[in-house]
This record gives sequence, structure tokens and C-alpha cells, in this order.
Amino acid sequence: MSTRDTLHTDLLVVGGGPAGLATAIHFRRRLAELRREGSELPDFTVTVIEKAREFGAHCLSGAIVDVGPLARLLPGRELPSFAVPCAEEEVAWLTQTRALPAHGSRASCVSAGT
Repeated sequence: MSTRDTLHTDLLVVGGGPAGLATAIHFRRRLAELRREGSELPDFTVTVIEKAREFGAHCLSGAIVDVGPLARLLPGRELPSFAVPCAEEEVAWLTQTRALPAHGSRASCVSAGT
């Protein structure tokens, strides 16, 4: 029988995009607030798992993201770069069964160089 690594955690957040990171941060902050108010809570472990090499790389692909809310959530901290270079672009008309090239339409992923 093969052995597997096991990670014990109290809160598992699946996805390291803005919502997943915000969930983990808010949870830890709320625990800290409750402890300051006198609640005797155990130290919960929080784990964020992400399938991409960097947080947010999959869910933000091709998106333009306002990082302001994340900056407000983490004041004074250097944020990870969510910028993923645009390697190619394509515009298509989508039907229920096909993607038809939209000739003459031009996508623009050159915004801010990404």
C-alpha cells in the first residue's frame, strides 16, 4: 500500500484567487478579534490550496482585476503579482455548439502591457 502525505487543517480554502485569499484572511482576523474580546478559542489552522504555480493565475487569466480591495485587506504588504502576460488573443461568436471566428473584430489584451 502506498503512503500519502496528510495535512491536518481546520479550514481548507480551495482556490487562491482574491475570494479565497480574502476568506482565509477574514477568518484569521475574526478569530483574533474574538480572542481580544475574551473568547477562548483554539488556534485554528487555515490552509489555502491552489492548482496554479502562483495564487490567482488560473482564475484571473485574461481578466482585468482591481487589486484595490486586496490592498485594503493587506495594508502595508507587498501583494503578489496577478499579471499574467497575454500570449495570444482571439475573438469569436459563441453558439451552443461552436465558436465562430469573428473576423474584423479585434481583441485587445495590450492593456497595461499584459
